[in-house]
Amino acid sequence: MGQKGKICLIGVGNILRSDDGIGAYICNLIDNLKIPGVDCLIVQQLQVELIEDIMHYQTIIIADASLGDSEVDLSPLNQLEAGMASSHQIDAGMLFSVAKNIYQTELNMYICAVKGEDFSIGDKISTAALARANTAVKLIRKFIESAC
Repeated sequence: MGQKGKICLIGVGNILRSDDGIGAYICNLIDNLKIPGVDCLIVQQLQVELIEDIMHYQTIIIADASLGDSEVDLSPLNQLEAGMASSHQIDAGMLFSVAKNIYQTELNMYICAVKGEDFSIGDKISTAALARANTAVKLIRKFIESAC
């Protein structure tokens, strides 16, 4: 899957839990842009098995719904507080640590955390979260353009 010099965008979340589908929504919009050098992957949650698929990418961006105070935040992994962008069992920090300890590689990871409001069962993202997700798409696109 991954090749050196490319960007992998991972959209994390459950599309049947309302705003938790933000990551998949963002990933789908970026994928539809067909940006050369950018691969998109949608997962319900981060798993250690992803490391083998992503470890050869130059940059990994994880888009996920957040319970944090920030509306939209795109930050390198090392600038985030633990658990800020993920309510999942395995977070980006754990992926980074496993890659470093087992594969002796440091992943260049960024987290795009988008504040969600409604995580109830449903297949619609709330209006406010949808607006933030669209802002995140613009932010990620700008980041990708500057990285390529």
